[in-house]
Amino acid sequence: MFQVLQRELFGICLVLLSLQYAYETEAGMPKVPNNKFECKDGKRIDHSLICDGNKNCLDGSDETFEVCHDFKCDKLRCSYGGCIETTNMCDGKNDCWDGTDEYIFDCSSETHLFNTFISGECTDSQHSQFQCRQSKECLSYYEVCDGVENCSDKSDESPELCVGTICLEGTFRCAYGACISKTALCNHVTDCRDGSDEIASICSKDFNMSWYTNLWQKQDIPDTIDTTTIRISHENEKSCKVIGANVHLKTMYNGLPYLGEGTVPHMTTVRLSCGFNFVRQGSDVNTCDNGEWMAPWIECIKGCKSSTITNDRSIQAVCTYEDEIVDCSTLLHLPKTIATTKCAQGYKHTEAIAQGEVECKVGGFWRRRNAVSVKLKCIPDCGRTFDTVKGDPWVVSVFKRMGPDRHNFQCLGTIINPSYVLTVTSCFQHMRGITEYSIIMGNHTNSFNPNREHGYDVRHISTIISKFKPLVLLKMVNPFVLSAKERPICLEEIANDYNGPKPLPQGMAVVNKKNGTSSLTHVSNITHIIDFQDFRDSIKDEIEQA
Repeated sequence: MFQVLQRELFGICLVLLSLQYAYETEAGMPKVPNNKFECKDGKRIDHSLICDGNKNCLDGSDETFEVCHDFKCDKLRCSYGGCIETTNMCDGKNDCWDGTDEYIFDCSSETHLFNTFISGECTDSQHSQFQCRQSKECLSYYEVCDGVENCSDKSDESPELCVGTICLEGTFRCAYGACISKTALCNHVTDCRDGSDEIASICSKDFNMSWYTNLWQKQDIPDTIDTTTIRISHENEKSCKVIGANVHLKTMYNGLPYLGEGTVPHMTTVRLSCGFNFVRQGSDVNTCDNGEWMAPWIECIKGCKSSTITNDRSIQAVCTYEDEIVDCSTLLHLPKTIATTKCAQGYKHTEAIAQGEVECKVGGFWRRRNAVSVKLKCIPDCGRTFDTVKGDPWVVSVFKRMGPDRHNFQCLGTIINPSYVLTVTSCFQHMRGITEYSIIMGNHTNSFNPNREHGYDVRHISTIISKFKPLVLLKMVNPFVLSAKERPICLEEIANDYNGPKPLPQGMAVVNKKNGTSSLTHVSNITHIIDFQDFRDSIKDEIEQA
């Protein structure tokens, strides 16, 4: 009985294995998990590694047009479909293997590139033209990178020229960069010069069916198929003038940058933008129609830099344009944008006014709306403590790296300015470099391992200024963001002898509290107490001149 049952189970297993094999080998390939990609040499890699600009397959099959042509990219898209960081654009080396990121029209600073590389000796003033490299024919600009070899030397469809094109929605991008209508994709007619619009794997995927390159291989083919490419001549139509010195544009169908001076051919659609420090007003898309632009032409206006108001940590601003709130951090603002400012948290105003208003003026500069009003000036609201916060908000701890996994306490320090900490030089004995030291917010003495979770708020030092010995100034990499938990102590001039207990912890501040605010009077150096008033003026001058 048991042997019979064993044989039945064995038979069932064989059937299941056969079914699994049949399923996995359907379409002639083994089943690959959804999170994996199989290279052509059989190696499997994480699916997240495909089309990232790096050939993670030894045979490079993860970075091909066949795999990447429809890859979604929100960074810099290579012509074949790969996706790389935008910071790699024009850095002098090919991060896209097809050279998209070093496209000559995007990266060259040559002002006459259009004449030397595109128009050559073709000087028809009515139409922007392209001169074929070797055969020297003159073509209309719209005939370049359109999938059809119009030059007898085929230079109008060269990858060097077409790799940086931008294809519109509703078009298909050929592997070398040309743009054709999406209706021409997978129609058994080679519309891309390289035949990439008829790649079987792409067509099978897009149409969810088996695809055959040759017409005779497909079932139910109509008796006659019109394979004629219809071309419309625009030689008798007028071109449109480009208006404005700061206007930048690219043709949208074949994506080539417009580098000439004067005209754009009839029925050419362009994408418009403005030069450096200029803001565009109007639609960014326009089309030339027999000498007239179909939409109102854009205006490029000198904008006001947002950094003027956003880089000042002492203020916070609300920006409005035509009575609607806009993002103050936008790189450039249009004239008539108003920024209403007040002191940021941890700061207080020095004059009678608590709020200011500046307006972006024509010419790209900010001016106070009321020219006779006092300028809003905000200074740190120093020396204040809060019942809701444990400890003084100006106290920090200096730690030193003693090994790869241990940082030890060295001394205390005091925030005296949003960018500076004051402590004693004895804290930095046997120093090999600034990176050995770090600042921890608050009074802490327990060692910590930077490679593990520790709960400390760590800050970093950029410069050590030791000309005020035995005191030392530490300039921070990033300024402190003032709040109830971190703010500077006041540096008022106070004559006050120290008669308190000794010794005190190294670097500890001695303060004088009056009317709710604390001012620094002395700093502990273990063996003795340093009178800060002896250094007050020179340290304040150092900070103000920085």
